[in-house]
This record gives sequence, C-alpha cells and structure tokens, in this order.
Amino acid sequence: KEAAEIVKSALVQVVENPSGTARVLSNGSGSLAAKTGTTEVQGDAVEDGNDTNGFLLAFDAEDRSFLSVILIEDDSGSNVAEKFASLLTQ
Repeated sequence: KEAAEIVKSALVQVVENPSGTARVLSNGSGSLAAKTGTTEVQGDAVEDGNDTNGFLLAFDAEDRSFLSVILIEDDSGSNVAEKFASLLTQ
C-alpha cells in the first residue's frame, strides 16, 4: 500500500508540477494524476512517416471516479494531454 501511495503521489506531480508533462490538466486541486508517454514504432510497422504514438493515462486521484487511457498515432504524450485537457478537467 505504501508503494502505491508513492506512485500515486508521483503521478499527481506529473499534473501539478509546473514542469510536468501533463500540467495542462492541472485545476489546482491536486485531484488528477497522469502518466504521459511517447513510443517509437520501428521496422515494418512504420507507415507514411507515422513513427510515434502518444499516450495519456489519467485518473481521479481523490475520488477514484474515473480512469482514462488515450492513444493517438503520430503524436506525443504531452500533446495528447493538451488535446484532451478540457474533457478531463470538467
């Protein structure tokens, strides 16, 4: 349980820290936590210059009312957070 709290606290900082990759999700309450990432696709899977995929995992760290995973081809994780900020911060 202690390890889970440490991880959750780190994921809240991804949102609340001014240099966090999902800071666009911050509403000041510290209730959202997130992990962003960008993957590189290599080899035969690369089509039409699409060699990256961005993902965002975001969840309500206080109430546990939702968890969302979003993956967008040909993008970065921080861009995914920006694109979905208005939806996730309602």
